[in-house]
Amino acid sequence: MTQPIIEFKSQKELDACLAEWQERLFLQDWIIRIMFDNEIDAYAEITKTTDIQSAIIRIRPLDEVTECGNTKYCAEKSLVHELLHIKLDLVDFDGNLPIEIIVFNYTWHQKIEQLAKSLIMSKYGIKFDWFKNF
Repeated sequence: MTQPIIEFKSQKELDACLAEWQERLFLQDWIIRIMFDNEIDAYAEITKTTDIQSAIIRIRPLDEVTECGNTKYCAEKSLVHELLHIKLDLVDFDGNLPIEIIVFNYTWHQKIEQLAKSLIMSKYGIKFDWFKNF
């Protein structure tokens, strides 16, 4: 395969990609379920329970993705991004937080996105320009 997976075509493909990236990121000790979900507001989202090392990742099907701005949609990158939350998040954020925590979470999320793109670029030998939608 010379390019990242733009769209997962089946549950079997989702499961295989998850297994590969779990191994690459040393997350084999986590129990992770992945599924298509056209009701989420993001490209992908994760619900995790850190103390029992369990997570559910929901991926939005490509036909449900309406706008990616200047960024090319890449389902495999979205999966890697969510897995990096397991690997790197120090704390799970929720509801009513002080502005400092909100700003920190926003910038932290940008770093995770950069790392996800870097890992995809490394795996496929592509440049950052590949992600540009123009």
